Amino acid sequence: MPVPRSLSAAVLVLVAAATAAAQGNPTGAIRGKVVDPDGLALPGVSVTAASPALQGVRATVTSGNGDYLVPLLAPGEYVVTFELVGFQSIRRERLTVAIAETAQLDVALALAGLSESVQV
Repeated sequence: MPVPRSLSAAVLVLVAAATAAAQGNPTGAIRGKVVDPDGLALPGVSVTAASPALQGVRATVTSGNGDYLVPLLAPGEYVVTFELVGFQSIRRERLTVAIAETAQLDVALALAGLSESVQV
């Protein structure tokens, strides 16, 4: 008994959809937490991720809990920078982001040294 064309077409569409779903997400992400020297969460830290795999940079800011997420990154190596007024900046190089993976990068920012100038 021959198979109707509509049934063959439906099976073909389902197989193609399953194959596309199996390929997954072609991007990765970086997530983590930023804390102070006492281990307390630091909200408002500027986090930037740069890579030759990107055009430009991706930036975000830590939440009230010190958490951050930089999503939808092309696979490759990244330089991640953390900056907040009153704290020393941190730069982490060669962080690898893989397809469909989330790289974890937690940091502790040290207090910036005080500088004072007197003008006469």
